[in-house]
Amino acid sequence: MPLTFIDIPRMHGPKKEQILKIYEQLKHIFSSYGQGVDCICFVAPANNVNLSHDEVDYIQSILYLFQTDLSTDMHCFHTFADAGQPCLRSVLDSYNVQNYESYTVNWSAFFQESSEFSSPFWKMNVSSFDEFFSQLRTLTPKTLRRTLEGTPPTLEKSEILKLDIAELHPEVNEDLAKLEETMSNVETFIDHKDEIMSDGDFSFTIEEIKQTKQPLQPGIHVTNCMNCFFTCHEKCGIPDDDGKKDCSSMRDGYCMVCTDHCIWSAHKNTPYTFHYTSVQVTKSYKELKTKYEEEKGKILEFDDYLEHLDNEIKGLLDRIRRKIDRITEYKNELRGIEKSPLAGSINDTIDDMINAERRKKEKGYEKRIKMFLELKKHSKLIRIERQ
Repeated sequence: MPLTFIDIPRMHGPKKEQILKIYEQLKHIFSSYGQGVDCICFVAPANNVNLSHDEVDYIQSILYLFQTDLSTDMHCFHTFADAGQPCLRSVLDSYNVQNYESYTVNWSAFFQESSEFSSPFWKMNVSSFDEFFSQLRTLTPKTLRRTLEGTPPTLEKSEILKLDIAELHPEVNEDLAKLEETMSNVETFIDHKDEIMSDGDFSFTIEEIKQTKQPLQPGIHVTNCMNCFFTCHEKCGIPDDDGKKDCSSMRDGYCMVCTDHCIWSAHKNTPYTFHYTSVQVTKSYKELKTKYEEEKGKILEFDDYLEHLDNEIKGLLDRIRRKIDRITEYKNELRGIEKSPLAGSINDTIDDMINAERRKKEKGYEKRIKMFLELKKHSKLIRIERQ
């Protein structure tokens, strides 16, 4: 029986671009040699005691390309196996990659001359391949998905998701302002510790950015993109979200203004706009510390106060991250790609927000971008800790 093997390389670079590239290459191969594959195989060291999030994501992304059950249609070769149950099995099970066919092998035996040492591994390899080829005869071919895009939600559900995003976005910006203020205060206190310790106080002037919500006049509408966080058309004449395909910013159903040229259905009217103003405010270490002590109900020394502020910063970063994580989920659900490898990540959403800030250049945008970058560092640390 002739066999055709397709080696799919590991992904390097942006995930979405790599998945789309692999998908297009597979479409080309199938158009020339056939319409499906009999099985999907994965090779990994048997004694791996951990898989990174990226490795598991890679496995599930490749499986998603085919019309297959993510949990059952995979054949795993546990290589470098020498004794006992492969550790990798329990690792895969912990990621809900279950019910797959498993084979223990030791490829190194194929590259050694036959000897007393290599003979048991040769027998193990041959036995595993006999089992694999027996299974291969019983498998149903898997075809490539026609599209990686999912099915968008109903109109009613879409409106709920867009409203949720529209409400969360200004909350994120409020939290970013608080984060920037707290981090700036800590930096100022550290820089002027000697003066604070000798005089008991230190006064300083900062620029505070205020976000204000401004209701629109009756009959005035705006077209906001829920993906790009951008106002694509001010003073739009179309009052209903389901009519946004006829907005003047659209061409053939896609927006010509927002960064990603999103589909018209990703846009929404809001009865208000947000604006930013700045004010110069003079504060003092003693005043801020006393107010904080009254809230906490205890007296704090300098180092204790800064430790509390550091914990507050971590709490703000976690809160912002959770809100952006929710926005990311809603964005993916709007496009119907929440289960697709094309689904956006929290970093993708942060990048979209940064791009929107750079385009709008509203008051305080540099500070908000700086806080978004701090959030990306924080998210990376959390990811490393989890791994």
